[in-house]
Amino acid sequence: MILSGFSQRVDAATGHTIDEYLLFVQIPRTDWQGIHFDKLRDLDPIAVMEHFQMERKLTKIGIFGAIQTLA
Repeated sequence: MILSGFSQRVDAATGHTIDEYLLFVQIPRTDWQGIHFDKLRDLDPIAVMEHFQMERKLTKIGIFGAIQTLA
C-alpha cells in the first residue's frame, strides 16, 4: 500500500494554492496484515507509521514541511 498525505497551501511566491506533499508511506501487504487492528486503542498511529518506509519532514514542535514523494 502507498499512502500519501498532502495539504493545499498558498505559495508565498505566487499567491496560488498548491498541493504540498507532507507524508509518504510504503507498506508491504504482509506488514500491514501484521498489525493487530483488534487492539486499536493500544496502538500509537505515529509509531505504526514509523514502523514502515516513510518520508516526512517535521519541526521539533511537530509542524509538517513539504517533501518530494518517493513514487
